[in-house]
Amino acid sequence: MPSGKPYPDIPVPAIGGTLDSDFAADARALAGKFPRGRAMAVPFGGHSATLYGVGPYGECLAERARTFIADPSRPVHSTCSAETYRALGRFPRTSDELPPTHVPGLATAYATAADATARRNPGITPPPTAPPQPGLRGGTVTFDDPGRRIVLDADRYTADIAVSGEIRLPDPSTGGSATADLTTSDGHTFQPAWRPFEPRDVVVVTGTADGVPFTAALRNS
Repeated sequence: MPSGKPYPDIPVPAIGGTLDSDFAADARALAGKFPRGRAMAVPFGGHSATLYGVGPYGECLAERARTFIADPSRPVHSTCSAETYRALGRFPRTSDELPPTHVPGLATAYATAADATARRNPGITPPPTAPPQPGLRGGTVTFDDPGRRIVLDADRYTADIAVSGEIRLPDPSTGGSATADLTTSDGHTFQPAWRPFEPRDVVVVTGTADGVPFTAALRNS
């Protein structure tokens, strides 16, 4: 733009993510320069998602961009969100501090698996790779198979119970459930399944515990 000249009276959408530096504020500032500029801040979002499809919200934003191009008079307000987790208030030190469940040992096994899985959150770029990473209170967590397989070796999310086994994540482009085969140091075995990377206070976990089928609603600690 030539210095001192007004910005043209054309429809302009400016999109910014709230977790990417000052991009949300920059989007508002840019939109404010155009008479028909409109800003959209994406909760938990980054930048360039409409171009690269970064994260599970990329297609949502791309659809908003296509809608704008087809009809610039339509509002650009969107329900697109990149939120993929529920922040924990604390990390329990022992298994007794986890929310109780009717399936003995499940809370610890699931919490340990969910903690390891969180390191593969689709909002993380680049995702963690080898070498093995430490568990919160001991043991190791190893990522394999381009981020879709996680191996726990005596991983201790809580100090008193270690968890070993394998977690398999769904393809992030299609979603679905994570599955696992887990063994705890106090003698239980679990084959749980749950939907990862969803911002829920309560997660529904299904599967088998010591060979017995179960369905449990687990509250994030």
